[in-house]
Amino acid sequence: MKTPVFSDDMLLLAALAIVMMGIHLAASILSIILLSLFLAIVLDPVVALLCRTRLPRSLIVVLLDGVLLMLLVYVLLRMPELNQMSLQMRSLLTRQLTVGMAPLQELGLTLSPEAAMSLIDPGQFLGLITRMLSHVSSFFSSALVVFLTVIFMLIMGCALHWCLRSFSVTHPIILAVMAGNSGRMV
Repeated sequence: MKTPVFSDDMLLLAALAIVMMGIHLAASILSIILLSLFLAIVLDPVVALLCRTRLPRSLIVVLLDGVLLMLLVYVLLRMPELNQMSLQMRSLLTRQLTVGMAPLQELGLTLSPEAAMSLIDPGQFLGLITRMLSHVSSFFSSALVVFLTVIFMLIMGCALHWCLRSFSVTHPIILAVMAGNSGRMV
């Protein structure tokens, strides 16, 4: 009796399918981590510049993230004003369409503002805002994870470089990759 033999291609395909399924299942947390990594990379030069003031790096990172958090809260507090504006949107659109219809009437095209407004549904806009506001709690939890991860990455960024440098003394391949020699031995 012969035993089935799997080729290397089949094994590679199975491993790829498992990795892709894992990425699909972890997509929600991966997007948060990638956003945190992006913010950490963007904010690192600012932190390095502020470190010249001789303040502790951790204090600078916490203050910088506090400023970003206050900016986020400011934007979220402006949301009720946006909601009030959306309620007044129909009258504003009617006035703007009346002004915009004048050049069309000069060309002989007639379209009343009421007919144009029938093509625009403010209810869909309000529905969009309602759906967005229903996701506020998940947004806040994701924002908290992003800010905590950015704080960790910015504080530990310097330490990671020194840790890799000390680890590379015993592993010359890592030292070569850090130096940019693309894997050649130093």
